Amino acid sequence: MIILTTIFFGNFSKKYATAKNPKDDAKFYTVTGGDKVGLDVKYINAFKGRGIFTCAPFEKGEFLLECRGELISKQECERRQRIYHDCLKVFMFEFHFNGKLWCVDAAKEDGSLGRLVNDDNLNPNAKMKYVTIQGKPHLCLLAARDISQGEEITYNYVKEQIVMFVPQMSSCLQYPTR
Repeated sequence: MIILTTIFFGNFSKKYATAKNPKDDAKFYTVTGGDKVGLDVKYINAFKGRGIFTCAPFEKGEFLLECRGELISKQECERRQRIYHDCLKVFMFEFHFNGKLWCVDAAKEDGSLGRLVNDDNLNPNAKMKYVTIQGKPHLCLLAARDISQGEEITYNYVKEQIVMFVPQMSSCLQYPTR
């Protein structure tokens, strides 16, 4: 069951649909292709680039966003890693699904927020999980703890089952184009 919710931000409010459980919420946002209200992109610095920050509090276990991109095979992932600039390789998410290695290639700038979530190996506030919709996996971030308004959304790239390719970042001080 989908519920229409109103969130108040200062002098204005936004309505968004939310489900009673995180899996249904994830399915709603992956099917509609939208990002959840209550999140915003901010530039942090030249090393980290942009990040996703909360405009509203989120509860532990709540669906935050999907890491969208093209679902590709292990072989295609390896081919693209050979030709991509290091700055684009950081947007490739490898994971196991149904006994095979897959990759979500989020290198293409598409306006979605999930590709901009940064790494935090000490105190992440989100966890990556996949949700199967119509037989295909979708990478989704869920709140690992209660998250306050104004916090940056982060997760641990290395600890998660989903492995993110992380090259040397010294050559990635500008936004790349594909």
